[in-house]
Formats: sequence, structure tokens, C-alpha cells
Amino acid sequence: MKAWPLPRQQLRGWLQAGFFILFVVAPPLDIFRFDLTLGHFIVLGMPWTLGLDAFIHGDIGPVAATLNIIVRGFLPLLLVGGMLIWTAWRYGRLYCGWLCPHFSVVEKVNALMLRASGRPSIWESTPLPERQPDGRLIKRDPRYCKAI
Repeated sequence: MKAWPLPRQQLRGWLQAGFFILFVVAPPLDIFRFDLTLGHFIVLGMPWTLGLDAFIHGDIGPVAATLNIIVRGFLPLLLVGGMLIWTAWRYGRLYCGWLCPHFSVVEKVNALMLRASGRPSIWESTPLPERQPDGRLIKRDPRYCKAI
């Protein structure tokens, strides 16, 4: 059986970078954003409202307004929430470890800190040993050690 074309950690890095780019460009490209001046969401370039303007203007009755709130508000929330819960149950920490933009940035910052100072964060008092438990050798860059 053939393995993935990329090693798993390299695939994870590409997915993290791709989702970070998607996270950054989604609002300006109107993929998904909340417009403060309009007061509603923009999804794939189209306005996503609850449809209550027609109720305010008297064009629809309370039953139609209630259906709008359920179909355009609660139903999408339940579907997205259900998909997130199912994904967490089925695939564990897929989002947190592979796709979350915050976690990928934290990993990159920790890797830079480790390379620069030998410590994973500024709160660690002593650097980690050069030889890691998995056998990797981590050398500190002396250019950065003077500043810390």
C-alpha cells in the first residue's frame, strides 16, 4: 500500500500554512465575515441575515419571522455545532493540531525560541538539553543568545 506523497509532518505543515492563509484572507475576500456597518454576516460574498427586515416593515407575519429565525439562525448553528462535535469525536484533535491558525503560530514561535535560546519560551529559566529524548540534536544560535 502506497503512503502519502508527503511525510505526515510535512503534510501537517502545509495544511497549517494553508489554513492560516485562509484565516487571513477570508474577511477581505468576503468568504466569511461580520460587517459591523451593515450589522450582519457576509458568507461567500452574499449577505446572511435573519430576514427580520420584512417583519419590521410589516411584509411578513410573526410565524414567517419565527421560521426565518429558526431556519436562518438556529439551524445553521446546530449544523455547524454538530459537525464540530462529530469531527472532534471521530478525528480527535484534528482541528487543534492540524488546522487551527493560533496553534500553528504558537508552534512556529516556540520553534524560533528554541532555536534562538534553547528554551521553548521566555518563562523557562534553563535551556533544554541539546540532545532531545527522541535523539534530535538542537543547537542554539549564538547570535540570539546575547539578547536574552
